[in-house]
Amino acid sequence: MSTQSDQIDDGLDAVQQALIDAANSGPYTPDLQAKLDAATGALQTAQNNMRLDSQQAILEALAGTNEQLKQLNTEMDTYANGVDDVAVAIKNVSNAIGTVVSVIGTVISAGII
Repeated sequence: MSTQSDQIDDGLDAVQQALIDAANSGPYTPDLQAKLDAATGALQTAQNNMRLDSQQAILEALAGTNEQLKQLNTEMDTYANGVDDVAVAIKNVSNAIGTVVSVIGTVISAGII
């Protein structure tokens, strides 16, 4: 399915080809030939500008999306750092509990308790 931009571009291509065909079917008076050439040039300029505008819009959209991705990445880094801090705390508690369990196990094995 073609987009509206594609349809406009196709229409401009058809007009451009019609002007080229008309210019090639001459000979014309120099004045008429100049007018056909000017119309062909103006249409080509319009098409080029439209394509450049479309490319610029795409670049701007991508730049905006890239900024959003950078922000998301920063937020994810902050979250990951927070998770790392929690993981270290859990590991420390786990190690402490492991040490206590080991000591109690040794005490029980020795028959002290």
